Amino acid sequence: WEHAYLLQHRSAMTTDASALLDELMGRSRNLLPSEKHLANERQWSDHDVCKHFLCGFCPHELFTNTKADLGNCSKIHDEELKRNYEQSDCRWQKGYEEEFLRYMEGIVGDMDKKIDRGRDRLRQNEEYVKEETSRMPPEKTARVKKLSEAISEQVQKMEDLGNDGLVEQAQEVMQKVEQLKRERDAILMANKSALAIMLDDNVEKRMEVCEVCGSFLVVNDLQVRVDAHVAGKQHRGFALLRDKISEIKVRCRDTSSWA
Repeated sequence: WEHAYLLQHRSAMTTDASALLDELMGRSRNLLPSEKHLANERQWSDHDVCKHFLCGFCPHELFTNTKADLGNCSKIHDEELKRNYEQSDCRWQKGYEEEFLRYMEGIVGDMDKKIDRGRDRLRQNEEYVKEETSRMPPEKTARVKKLSEAISEQVQKMEDLGNDGLVEQAQEVMQKVEQLKRERDAILMANKSALAIMLDDNVEKRMEVCEVCGSFLVVNDLQVRVDAHVAGKQHRGFALLRDKISEIKVRCRDTSSWA
């Protein structure tokens, strides 16, 4: 998956550069002087204009180069057309917002399923811990606990880097995680029940699932790391989707726009 992720990252960089040129020079930058009039004939209702963008933003732009990347949008994003639509009497009358809502709910719904799976995974591990009764020698217990804490820290770091599109750095951290796991597993092989140590209630650095973006986080982590996660592209993207869903639902409820 790392190779495919890197290819997607490179493709997105090209698309981002093209979009930036469009913003700075206009979408007609490549047209001949005799063709300039064609650029002014486009309407917000045209089939190749992104209706999600007209309604606020295009979800495909939120997660570029992250693990939640939706790929490139094939439609046109144009600020002038967006302003024209927002000022039009047809706003909220064409069904664009309803389709936008359905699309966002699909994305968020998939993430909520991932969050549920993450919670189940953590819960199953904790239930397994309760069934374990054997104990390791104190020195090995301490070493396993220390390695587990280090793994938790590196896993969150890897999640944060991946969410921000820093693929190469995330891969380097992943290698460190695998090395720590191998060292811990070598100790655990002598006593299978020692797996209980990893998620024991006394272990300082336990994991939880972010309720917004599904990332695994360290419980009671330093505030600076919590702030870094909240400021990450993937978390901000899903937070924006959830807020926009609520906003549209309130708007439609108050105006009874939809049945």
